[in-house]
Amino acid sequence: MAIRVRVDLEGMTYGELYQLVDLARASGVDPATSVAKVRADDHGEDLGVEALEADLDSTRDLTGAVTLLGDEVRGLASVLDGVLENEGDARDMISELGKWRDRLLGL
Repeated sequence: MAIRVRVDLEGMTYGELYQLVDLARASGVDPATSVAKVRADDHGEDLGVEALEADLDSTRDLTGAVTLLGDEVRGLASVLDGVLENEGDARDMISELGKWRDRLLGL
């Protein structure tokens, strides 16, 4: 079963665009798949692209998509490096690991 997601271009924010991409990733869309463009129409007159649409597999967990910004990725990598440098002993990083767990789970 598929779910159709639509983002109107007028007033669209980068956040909304990120959400569309994250949902597509979470649903397993092949990166080579073209994004559907919805054309605006006024009584047969083509007014250009109005929106983007994606048909996504609704049987997958679409809520699991998480976007990390570059500085967040570096922060998480730094915490993981600390654990690795400590030969897998994560006790010194418990607080930071807990924060990252909550961030990744959306808590």
